[in-house]
Amino acid sequence: MKIFKILLPVWMVLFLASCQVMRHAPMEEESYGRRVHELSRALMAMPSVDARAATEADQLARVAVSEGEAFAQKFGVVRPAWLNNCLVNIKLRERGLCWQYMYHLYWAIEREQPEYFTLRCAVRDQGRLFHEHHAVALSAKGESFANSLILDPWQDCGRLIWFRPSGERGEWKDNPYEARRAQRIRQNANAEGGADE
Repeated sequence: MKIFKILLPVWMVLFLASCQVMRHAPMEEESYGRRVHELSRALMAMPSVDARAATEADQLARVAVSEGEAFAQKFGVVRPAWLNNCLVNIKLRERGLCWQYMYHLYWAIEREQPEYFTLRCAVRDQGRLFHEHHAVALSAKGESFANSLILDPWQDCGRLIWFRPSGERGEWKDNPYEARRAQRIRQNANAEGGADE
């Protein structure tokens, strides 16, 4: 373990000095519009979504797609995501861990006060060191977590991806603890008159 602690910084410096690190590039307008449309359709295709939810699905899709991008730009996120995690952990970047993206997106969607959708926090591989991963989930009001969509802005460094909670991207679980924690953090920030970031 000691050799790892010595070699990791050396490897990081060499890697950072190479051309392999890419900063997050803003999404083009056409791509943004297409992704918003695709996510809105995916939300409306979930089980039990009320037909009247189309306008809300469009708005939530706009927020979800744009917030990951804004977070990555604001904090100078670099690709790949695991490298950005290393930079955050050694204090060379301020933010960019999956749970930070999760809170940021959770708060942005929560501000929209969804009427037809339930906002949740989700986790995969909880408790597994270097594997645990956090994201946001949306489901139709009254539907179970199993019928939700996972919204993950971390894996592609700010570019939102979405998928079902079970399948090739692992088994995801509802994480009500993190949802309550996100709400407490928001309430404390509001009480102190500060930002929730």
